[in-house]
Amino acid sequence: VYDRSAETTRAVVENHFEARLVACASLEELAGALRLPRVAILLVPAGAPVDEAFGRLALHLAPDDVVIDAGN
Repeated sequence: VYDRSAETTRAVVENHFEARLVACASLEELAGALRLPRVAILLVPAGAPVDEAFGRLALHLAPDDVVIDAGN
């Protein structure tokens, strides 16, 4: 799990401990924590925020990786 807010990341992991989520401090750490081929889900507001988040995440992904835009 990665969120720009470390507090939010920590809260999600703590509130869903049964899911065995891993808190990541950066998108690079998140990409490194995922098994290959990676599957990442973006949950950000539509428009420019998606483009920004995808662009930052894509720097750490490979061609076979998958990104799902599940925001609003």
